[in-house]
Amino acid sequence: MQTQNGAYTGELSFNLLSLAAELYLSFQHQKFSRGVLDFDDLIFFTNRLLQKQQIHAWVRWKLETAIQHVLVDEAQDTSPMQWSVISNLLSEFFESEDEEPLPRTFFAVGDYKQSIYSFQNADPNVFIAKQAEIKEQADQYRKPFKQVSLSKSYRSSASILSFIDKVMQNERIIGVGDTYVPHGLHWTSLSGSVELWPVVESEKKQLKIPFMPIEMERIETAEVILAEKIALHIKALLGSGSDNILGRDVRPNDIMILVRQRDSFLANLRAALISARISVSPPDRIILQNQIEIQDLLALVDVCLSPEDDLQLASILKSPLLELQEDDLQELAIARGKASLFSRLKEYEKSKCSKGLACRKLIEWRSRAGTQDVFSFFNQILIGDRLVDAFIKRLGIGVIESFNGFLQEILAFEKAGNLELSQFVRSFRDSQGTLLRDNSAAAYPQVRLLTIHGSKGLEAPIIYLPDMLTAKAPSDTLTFSQEWIYWTENSNFAPSYITEIRNAQKEKIKREDDRLLYVALTRAEQALIIAGWEAPARRVIKNSWYELLRDTISNDPACVDIDGILKLQFTPTTKTKKKEEPFIKQEQIIPSVPDWYDQLPDTYAERKGAIIRPSEWQSDKQQLAPHKKGQLKALERGKLIHKLLERLPLFPEYVQETTAIRYIKKQMPKLSEEEVIMLFSEVYSILHHKECSDLFSKDSLAEVAIIGKIGELEISGQIDRLIVTDTHIKIADFKTGRPSDNPPQTYLRQMALYMGLLKQLYPDRSFHSFLIWTQTAEIMPLLNEQLNAYLDTIKGSKAFNN
Repeated sequence: MQTQNGAYTGELSFNLLSLAAELYLSFQHQKFSRGVLDFDDLIFFTNRLLQKQQIHAWVRWKLETAIQHVLVDEAQDTSPMQWSVISNLLSEFFESEDEEPLPRTFFAVGDYKQSIYSFQNADPNVFIAKQAEIKEQADQYRKPFKQVSLSKSYRSSASILSFIDKVMQNERIIGVGDTYVPHGLHWTSLSGSVELWPVVESEKKQLKIPFMPIEMERIETAEVILAEKIALHIKALLGSGSDNILGRDVRPNDIMILVRQRDSFLANLRAALISARISVSPPDRIILQNQIEIQDLLALVDVCLSPEDDLQLASILKSPLLELQEDDLQELAIARGKASLFSRLKEYEKSKCSKGLACRKLIEWRSRAGTQDVFSFFNQILIGDRLVDAFIKRLGIGVIESFNGFLQEILAFEKAGNLELSQFVRSFRDSQGTLLRDNSAAAYPQVRLLTIHGSKGLEAPIIYLPDMLTAKAPSDTLTFSQEWIYWTENSNFAPSYITEIRNAQKEKIKREDDRLLYVALTRAEQALIIAGWEAPARRVIKNSWYELLRDTISNDPACVDIDGILKLQFTPTTKTKKKEEPFIKQEQIIPSVPDWYDQLPDTYAERKGAIIRPSEWQSDKQQLAPHKKGQLKALERGKLIHKLLERLPLFPEYVQETTAIRYIKKQMPKLSEEEVIMLFSEVYSILHHKECSDLFSKDSLAEVAIIGKIGELEISGQIDRLIVTDTHIKIADFKTGRPSDNPPQTYLRQMALYMGLLKQLYPDRSFHSFLIWTQTAEIMPLLNEQLNAYLDTIKGSKAFNN
C-alpha cells in the first residue's frame, strides 16, 4: 500500500512541478522582456555578479577605496541568499594590513529569539552558523572578534520580565535557542502588571422585536463579545486619571493591541473601538479593490463602456459621482418595461433637474472614455471635475490615500505600454492592489492595532494580546521540502517519508511560533493583558499560547484571582516614571465635523485671496449649440491630436510613426489609410516645428502644475508644455476650437497670468508662448505686448486689488 501511495504521489507531484515550472518560466520571461526585476532578482543577480571570478579584483579595489565598515542590522532575519551577498563582500575584508590608520570593522546585531520571518526565507540557524564562520575567519587572520551579549532590558518592568522569563524557560518552549538567558533589569522601581482574562465564548441572546409573534434568538459570536469587552476596558482606562498602572493619565497612543493575523477579529476590534469613540489607527493594509470609492470609479468605466449595465449604472447614480437620491432612482427604474436604465436617464438629457445634470455628466464621461488615456480619464474626473471633494464629503478624508494609490497603479500600468481603459479595469480587478500604512507613529494619539509581525521594533506602556488561542489549520495535501513539493490526494494516507517531512515542518513552525510569542510579550513596558476567544472546531485552548500563559501565571505564588482574572502585579514603594510627551486630552483628538463643513464656498466677489484658475477666470462662457456630425468628427480628431502630442514625445523618435499610426487606427478605425498618414503628418509637423520643437524635446515638461500669487490674486493652473533654458522660457497650451485671426481674450488672459508667474521665477529670461489648435494642427505664436497689456489690465482690476 505504501508503495502504491508513493508511486501515485510521485506522479501527482511531478505533474504539479511541471505545471509550476512552465508558469515560472513564463513569469520570468514576461518580467525580463519588460526590463523589470523583483526584490529576489536584485539579490540573486547581485550575488551572481559578486561570485564571478573577474569581479573579485574590482571588489578588492572597492574595499580598499570605499568600504570601511559593514553593519548588518536584524541579522537573525537575514536570508541565506542575503548572507551570501554579505559574505562575498567580506571575502577580502579580513586580509587588510594591521597598520591601516582606520581598521575595517564588521558589526552584526541580531537576536535569535526574534527571528519570525521564515516566509522571507530567514533562518536563525544561518545567523548562528555565520557567527561561527566569521569568528573562524577573524582567528585565521588574527583579527579581534567579540561576541557581546545584550541581556538587559531597557523597556519592561520587573513583573513583565519575570513573567516572560518563566514562560520562555517552560519545557514546552523549543524555539528560543538551547540556552535561554533571563533578562537583566534596568527599571527596578517601575510598576507593572500581567493580567489573564477568562476565555470568551459565544452567547445566545433573545431579540425582542416589536410586532413579531415570536421571540427571535441571535448568537453573539465570541470574537465580537471580546472586541466590545476590550473597547470598554480601554475606555475606562482613558478616563481613569492617575488611578492606573501607569500612575498618570492614559493616552490612546499608550495602548497597542496585537493580533496574529488580519482577519474578521481585527475588523471587529476596530469597529468596537470606533463605536466607543476611541481614537484608533486606520488599517495598516488596504486592498484597493475592496474600497467603495474605487469600486465606484470602476463601475463608472463599466457604464461608459457598456451603458446597458443597469446594476452598475444604478450604483454610480447614487454614488458621490452623480449623487441622485433614492426617489430619483425609483422614478427612473420603476415602470420602464424592457427599457434600460440608461435610455430612461437620457429622456432627461435637456432637463435642468438633477437627473438631467447626471445624464449630461455621464454622456461627457463616455465621450472622454473613448479618447483619453487611463490616467487622464480618472485624473480629470477626480481633480478636473473636482469630484474628489464629493467623495471626501460622503466617505471621509481617507479616500485621498485610496485615490493616490489607485492613480499610482494606473501609472505603473501605462508605463508597461498599456493605454486601453477596459484593459486596465480588467487587469486591476484581477490583481490585488495593496496599500501599506506605517502605523508605528500616528499624527495624533491613537490606539494602535497591529499584527505581531508588524509590531517588531515597537513598544507601548500597555499591550493587549487578545488572540492567544490556536486556530485549527485545515488538512493540507501539499508538503514542501527544501528541494521538492509533494502532492498527496489524501493527507491521511501519505507515504512515510512525507509524514517525516511534515513532522519536521511542524516542529519548525512550532519553533517560530515560540519566537513570535516572545516578540509579542516583549512589546509591553508596564501592562500586559492576555485574552482569547473560543470557537468550536475552529479556535481551541489545547496546546495554545493561552494555555501556556495561563499555566505560567497560575503557578506563580504572587498570582491573585480577581473575579476570574488572574493577575501579577508589582507596585514599588518608590515609583519610577518613564519620560513622556506632554499630555493631550482625549477630547482634543477625536475628529469631529466642523460647523463650516456643509457650507457652500463663497463666490470670488465675496472673499479675498481666492484661488484663480487662468483657464477659467472671467471666461467668456457661451451656450454651445449642439454639434453637427462634421463638428463632432472634428472635435474627435482634435482630441486625438491632443493625445498624440501629449504621448508621442515619450517614445524614441524612430518608433513614433509606427506607434502613432497604430494608435490612430485603433481610435478612429473608419479613417482611410491616406487620412491616417495625413493626420500623423500634421502631428509630426507640430512636434518638429522650428519654433516649438524644443517644447517636445526630452528636456521639456508636460502638464506642469503652477501655483503662485500676482498681487492679491492666488493663481493655480496647468501648463500643457513648458521648457526652461538658461536664456528663455517657452510655453504652449492646447486648444480644441478653431483658430481665428485674433486669439480669444480668454486665452490671452490665461497666458498672461502664466507669463506673470513665470517672470517672477525667471525675470532675466525671454518669454515665448504659443497656442496649438488641435482640430486643425496649427500653431499660433502670441505677442508679449498683447500679454503684457492684459496683465496690466488684470493688475488694475478690482479683483486684483480687493
